[in-house]
Amino acid sequence: MYQLFATKEALVAESLDRFGPLITARYLPVDPAAMSPRDAVLHVFEQSDASTAEPGFHGCPFVSTATELRDPGHPASAVARRHKSALTDYFTAQARRGGAADPETLGAQLTVVFDGVAARAVVRGEGSGGLGRATAAVLLDAAGIVAG
Repeated sequence: MYQLFATKEALVAESLDRFGPLITARYLPVDPAAMSPRDAVLHVFEQSDASTAEPGFHGCPFVSTATELRDPGHPASAVARRHKSALTDYFTAQARRGGAADPETLGAQLTVVFDGVAARAVVRGEGSGGLGRATAAVLLDAAGIVAG
């Protein structure tokens, strides 16, 4: 492996970057524009809640990588940040499409819920039981993003 990569850091970063889109695609709807903004956001949390109940669930690999490395300058931390930013951007875009007064804050809040639900599931060793979707729905309600 080290003949293909200059450093262990490069190997970890490339591995995370290569599998990142597959990980993210698991949660995002195929065509969010065909859904209401609320449904496009809640879809992510429905997928997340389902994944927390699967055997061997270990949380978000982007958060896990950044936490394990504890070095924001590490190449893999930069990859993790980029992928997490893409999720926040997705939430922000749906919040904007839904007419939220502060879509950037709502996007960040939804990302915190996403990450928190995964962390809670890992710590407790059990699925989230719909907590992610329910919490996201409360945030969407507060922002005035209703069904439809």
